[in-house]
Amino acid sequence: ALRNLVLNEPKQIDKVDYILNNSSGMLGINSVALLAYGLDKGAAKWRTKARIPEVVLHLYAVLGGFVGAAVGMLLFNHKRNWNKHPLFPLVLGATAVLHATLFWFVIR
Repeated sequence: ALRNLVLNEPKQIDKVDYILNNSSGMLGINSVALLAYGLDKGAAKWRTKARIPEVVLHLYAVLGGFVGAAVGMLLFNHKRNWNKHPLFPLVLGATAVLHATLFWFVIR
């Protein structure tokens, strides 16, 4: 296998390889987002000052952890009050649409 390796020759990555190679990263960021929502809910429940800023929770969703963030919101019943946190459902919905669109362009 090493004999066939040619330096500076671009390797074409097909779509399935691309998706499989990126799935571990998506699993990682979704796990981090879920953990962040759980930790922030615990900090809110115990009224500690060591809270995770809302912008960081949004960033995890935008970076690809929108599924973990949505599961964290449902599982921990956290940031679900639309009156107090109107951006959370909007950010999750917008990032889901953004990532679905990007995924569509990658697989077609």
